Amino acid sequence: MKYNNQKTQFEPGLKDLFTYLSDFRILDFYDIEKFEDLKTLTKDYNEYSNSNLTTDEFYSNVKIIQKILNLPKFSFFRKPIQNIFPYREIYLEQLYEIIKNPKYYGKVTNELRNIEDKNEARKFKSFNFDFVTVSGTFTKRNALNLVKHSNLMVLDFDNIPNINETKRLLVSVTQLETQMCFVSPSGNGLKWIVSVDTKLHSHEIFFKGFQNYLTKNFNLEIDPSGKDVCRACFICHDPDVFINPKYLK
Repeated sequence: MKYNNQKTQFEPGLKDLFTYLSDFRILDFYDIEKFEDLKTLTKDYNEYSNSNLTTDEFYSNVKIIQKILNLPKFSFFRKPIQNIFPYREIYLEQLYEIIKNPKYYGKVTNELRNIEDKNEARKFKSFNFDFVTVSGTFTKRNALNLVKHSNLMVLDFDNIPNINETKRLLVSVTQLETQMCFVSPSGNGLKWIVSVDTKLHSHEIFFKGFQNYLTKNFNLEIDPSGKDVCRACFICHDPDVFINPKYLK
């Protein structure tokens, strides 16, 4: 097998098993339930990563990662915001790791929050932050080019007086299961990722339902742009980013 060893910004490790399986889509071409395929892949991965796993060890680890690979994924885009073509697909756990780790967006997040002029800050953000389309994977960032909905939606809250208190409130809402919640790049807002089921209702209907529920029960207004399935969500640094504990098991 031939591999592209180009670094991506948020790989857990250059040659970890997760990257091997997800980036090269190994499981689209091989069936680890077939011993010959399992043996071939074990040998190939050991050569690729300079490891020495047995077939049993490789099989056990792949089964764990398969559960992750079946979780919702969405498109990741390189800056600037004018870019409409995705760089790759990522999972919620990967988004969590890159938001939490300051080495990725720590410096640029601090720079943005030190800009006092709103127009200058808006321009800086649009040119210096990568972003994701949380609600799905796309061939191009346009609603018509949606490949698959992730059954996730990001709700934006701007200009919140008490960030930590509001974050605790949102995470504690039992009617809506929080998948992730983090402080927005500006530092004065929140991005709240929740689950939807597009088999039951459309993206827009779910958004209107959330909008009514949050206004009525908590007097919280969400950015109306969230109704767009291709809504861009800028990635920044938040050391206290919350992710649903089920993803960390």
